[in-house]
Amino acid sequence: MVFYIASHGSLRVNSKGNKLTLLVDGKYVPTDSTIVASDAWRGGYDIRDREMTRIFNAALDKGIRLTGYSGQLS
Repeated sequence: MVFYIASHGSLRVNSKGNKLTLLVDGKYVPTDSTIVASDAWRGGYDIRDREMTRIFNAALDKGIRLTGYSGQLS
């Protein structure tokens, strides 16, 4: 399986998060990294990094080879 995405990333507040924090109004707030979905302009939700991890790990558990790229092409 090849996973390719051409999108923007974002951050979402996660009150139960513990891995990434963002300084907001002088306080550190736990956040999740996200991928902005194509229907975000219609109120669609971002796809959280933890959701992607679950999906990819389920594929790997089935023996599927996964190739991904995250970066900027010039």
